Amino acid sequence: MLYHNLDPELPRNLPDLLRWRLSRRNLPPPPVERTVLPQSIHNDGSALRTGDNTLTWIGHASIVLQLDGYTILCDPVWSNAITRFVPRLSQPGLNLENVPPPDLVLLSHNHYDHLDLPTLRRLDPKTQIFVPAGLRQYMHRRGFRHVQEFGWWDSTTVGPLRITFVPAQHWSRRLPWDTNKSWWGGYVIEGTQRVYFAGDSALFSGFQEVAARFPRLDWAILPIGAYDPRWFMVGVHMNPEEAGEVWKLLGAQHMLPIHYGTFRLTDEPVGEPALRLRAWWEAQGLEQDRLWMPQLGETRRLDRIEQEQPLQPVGA
Repeated sequence: MLYHNLDPELPRNLPDLLRWRLSRRNLPPPPVERTVLPQSIHNDGSALRTGDNTLTWIGHASIVLQLDGYTILCDPVWSNAITRFVPRLSQPGLNLENVPPPDLVLLSHNHYDHLDLPTLRRLDPKTQIFVPAGLRQYMHRRGFRHVQEFGWWDSTTVGPLRITFVPAQHWSRRLPWDTNKSWWGGYVIEGTQRVYFAGDSALFSGFQEVAARFPRLDWAILPIGAYDPRWFMVGVHMNPEEAGEVWKLLGAQHMLPIHYGTFRLTDEPVGEPALRLRAWWEAQGLEQDRLWMPQLGETRRLDRIEQEQPLQPVGA
């Protein structure tokens, strides 16, 4: 079975890929001020052992969410490289060993920068893993037994939490012969806070449906990187300004940008997405405390969020 997007898909074929790859040879070196990476802090995990609701950015799309007594990993990647050819440019700040044993892992799709088998194999084999439709057998063949598969808008409850798999505009592939044989999407996690983890997506009409079904989001975790060259990436990745507009559409209280600053995947300077989002935010006249751009490994409490400040790095 092949899976499809909600909106019409822009054609992406081998000649387009080769055209992009060849064009990269002529790129000038990026200006230094546009390549500044997020800094890694030292987080010993003590802030994750208090029983509070917390949110921690590990880098790229990897998130640790603690909500109502449950520890959830979203697209966890702690490896030093993906596919051995794309090295990690900045360290997580929080070691996986210092994360409380996760109760649940949410995977948005099967790309290597989101589904990292070496990281997953470091977890307790009894850990429950949620995956998009089409991935359960793939995971079973690799030794994972506690795998639950979801189609778009499927929901389940885990303790006090309700988790819904929602659409994204993207694609899937790990090998040349499995293109779009599994789905892609994001998750809305509902408890005492409502958190939307978008995974990886282009701008598309499905965000309107997410906004309609989940009108009181506390956090929207949205991808802002891997957007250049625009002619090739526009159908699969948002740029920072588009992500900002999606945040406004969703009506979420706060935004956490992801999918930047960790791996060099496309042509824009690795540090540029953050600079562009901050510039857009200021130009829109938005409240600064509604945008959280943490350092790598930084933890923030989610309770009483209007009064709460991000936790200080250990030793600060």
